[in-house]
Amino acid sequence: MTRKGDFSQRIKQQARERANWTCELPGCDESAIEVDHIKPLWQGGDNSLQNAQVLCRKHHAAKTKREAPMRAKVKRQAGETGQRARREKRKANGTYKPIPSPGFSKTLRKKINGKVEKVS
Repeated sequence: MTRKGDFSQRIKQQARERANWTCELPGCDESAIEVDHIKPLWQGGDNSLQNAQVLCRKHHAAKTKREAPMRAKVKRQAGETGQRARREKRKANGTYKPIPSPGFSKTLRKKINGKVEKVS
């Protein structure tokens, strides 16, 4: 089973065979099995063979590290991060349950000196 952003097993195999199981980064001749998106999905890329490249672990990690700040910025601008986004996501999939709060007392008031008195 593949996740939303993953290539199918068939596409991965075709990309590896096309690259002869070596890193496709110019100047690198390391053996490679990691299949990466040339244009990331968050930038509008797709899961096609034309958008697949085979990279060694070192170059794949470096590319991912370079793209992380840009991806985070795009997610922030789209409102996909933070507490509000997580809450909306939970609401959408039906797992959101608000925490019941008793609220503030309507009949009692705490004074600055720490004493509690009844409100008349």
